[in-house]
Amino acid sequence: MPLDQDTEMKVSGQTRYALKIPEGKSCLVLAGVVFSIVLNVALVCTVAVIGHSKAGHLHSSCDTPECVETAAAVALSLNKSHPACSDFYEYGCGGYKLHHNIEEGWYTYTVWNELIDTHSKRMRTAIESADVSQKYGREVAALFSSCMDMPALNETTDKPLLDILNKGGALQWPTLAGANWNRKQFDMTKWIQTLHHIDIDTFFVFTKGPNPVNAGQVDFKLYPSSGGLNLDKWDYTSDQPWAQKRQEEYRKSMVDLISKLNVATNKTAIEEDVQTVFDFEVELAKNLPDRKFESIYTPKPMRLRGLYRDVVPITRFDWKMYMKGLFPESSLPDPSAVVLVEDPDYFGNLSKVLSHTSDRTIANFMSMRMVYQLAEHLPDHISGQVQSLKIYGYDSSPLYYQCASVVEKLMPWAALRTMLDKKLLADKSKAVTVFENVRKELLESLNAVSDKFSAEFATQLKNRVTHLHEKIGYPDWLKDKEAVNKYYAKMSAPLDPKQYFANVLQMSKFRKINVLLSTEEQYHDGEGWDMFFHDYFGAYYLHGNDIYLPSYYLFSPLYSHSMPDAFNYGGLGSIAGWYMVYALEDDYRQYRQENGTIIPLEPSAEDKASFKAIKGCYNYLANTTYLPPGEKEPISIRMTSNWGLEYQHNDIIAANLAYKAFKKNGKGSEYAPGLPPSVDQTFFAGQAQYYCAAKYSHHSYNHKLLNAIAVSRPEFSKAYGCQDEDLLYNSGNTVCYL
Repeated sequence: MPLDQDTEMKVSGQTRYALKIPEGKSCLVLAGVVFSIVLNVALVCTVAVIGHSKAGHLHSSCDTPECVETAAAVALSLNKSHPACSDFYEYGCGGYKLHHNIEEGWYTYTVWNELIDTHSKRMRTAIESADVSQKYGREVAALFSSCMDMPALNETTDKPLLDILNKGGALQWPTLAGANWNRKQFDMTKWIQTLHHIDIDTFFVFTKGPNPVNAGQVDFKLYPSSGGLNLDKWDYTSDQPWAQKRQEEYRKSMVDLISKLNVATNKTAIEEDVQTVFDFEVELAKNLPDRKFESIYTPKPMRLRGLYRDVVPITRFDWKMYMKGLFPESSLPDPSAVVLVEDPDYFGNLSKVLSHTSDRTIANFMSMRMVYQLAEHLPDHISGQVQSLKIYGYDSSPLYYQCASVVEKLMPWAALRTMLDKKLLADKSKAVTVFENVRKELLESLNAVSDKFSAEFATQLKNRVTHLHEKIGYPDWLKDKEAVNKYYAKMSAPLDPKQYFANVLQMSKFRKINVLLSTEEQYHDGEGWDMFFHDYFGAYYLHGNDIYLPSYYLFSPLYSHSMPDAFNYGGLGSIAGWYMVYALEDDYRQYRQENGTIIPLEPSAEDKASFKAIKGCYNYLANTTYLPPGEKEPISIRMTSNWGLEYQHNDIIAANLAYKAFKKNGKGSEYAPGLPPSVDQTFFAGQAQYYCAAKYSHHSYNHKLLNAIAVSRPEFSKAYGCQDEDLLYNSGNTVCYL
């Protein structure tokens, strides 16, 4: 029976073609289909069990719907008709593009997009049926509902914003007020405090974070805001054509946005103000320090009272008034509290720029920064042009995806708790075990090469790995719903499901204050998730020595609690290993404190060279090639830049760590229907999933990278039966210790 491609069935956000049943024959056809499916499944499972029993007494560990669905999704990604030993990307990901459409609104669609998309859909399902008898359920439902109603909002949606900017007082916007702007009422301290309350960094960042010497200690931090401008520094300072074009687009978008805000100011006056503010932004960009990736930044410890005494002066700015406005009156920090100041010279240079800039220009800059940063929360009839500029011309993602992102940023604990309520968030216990075993494997590898370094540097590296903190998915305290209710009981007022923009402003302020007050850490045994939970990609954080993996990494096709260990180590284990290697790569430095001064422990040139050489062991693979389908000539795995080569090494080392951790700790007798017939093949197939995409080039970074990972492991060659003449064959004669 032919497939009818007009009839579709949606499974976990993926499109599956369904059979079209002729009218009047549904029962007969369905009976035949069901009998055929049962018979085929029985035959496949019988053959699989017999085959696995002969191979090593494997047994199925796939006894949950989640596992069956994950195994089926991975099976669809594989292209078993293509030889793994000539192009493992095609073998591991060749089916992905056939079974995953690039949905409307997406620029591309990769496994990473799929993970976040699945997470967003599950979050939407949980929130729309949230338990409103719980405080967190009511509030998160109100925020999400107000966001999903955004397309239906009328032209008065910008009213809460204009209420701030168009009334008289310290925050009045000169462009809107025109001749009525009152310079005497301008208050830069009030302006900065207001922007910081809604998480818009301007001039500097004041927050909380781990002490670089003592990760268990949380201190205030003050540092230059590289994100304190609406564009990147090089967009302002470069004279290249692409930068000039971006500057022009930015100025034009700001004029267009302001013109749509129901203001009476004529366009010529708006253009003049925008140009003046842009010139000011150029001066600010020139003042920003160059953030070199390999540099060590040394914070200077001082007490808050030092700020009050203008040890770090800023023209027109009062530190004491800033603190009083930033914190609730009952929670003002002790003046003896430590604040770590990074790059104090920046603040002196900032004052010089501010001293020769008019109050009107600074007030316009503050207003335009607020509008630009909040544009994503305004309807398209106002913000369309700015949004297209901010996301570099890509199509916008679906609304439910945007709203899930907003909710997770502003109300993460409520959103994740509702997912736990509905059992839509995975059990992470096996993920934590995988992480710990990969960490132990890295420590053993470092022990094996410690004689290559100075004793001091070897100790630094091992200490870094020994004290790594995993933060996977969500903090354990979320399992206690009363603790989540207690957290949100501090909200100033309930959210209104019809006032999206007002909700954004309220919850932005709520989140900022709770980060500054260390609320999450104080309530819940110092787990310390609140200070970096906004990171959407996962990250390694140097000062706290934390590796954070977002909750969407706990979904298919990277992880399932009930999938075989081989799969979970290949998928999630390799990702965790990558962040661990990254923790050593450019951030392998540590700090010590002497007489109140924090001093970086800079590795010697010899130790740096030895570390690079050990990672560079895999350079012997640089001449390897692979042959995708349809290509006449093999393609080199070599990257086109040193940056690419370094990151290729990191992925290879991570794969090595995850594989060795699996062989030592994982259950080697498990399989899942549809996956390859051996545990080693399952490991590598699971590893491949992270690199899959619905649209890719045979010369792409991920295509080269996955083949580099495959050829680096002699176990891959053994698992897939690669021979000496195969392109991805590895004899195992060269041994790399990381």
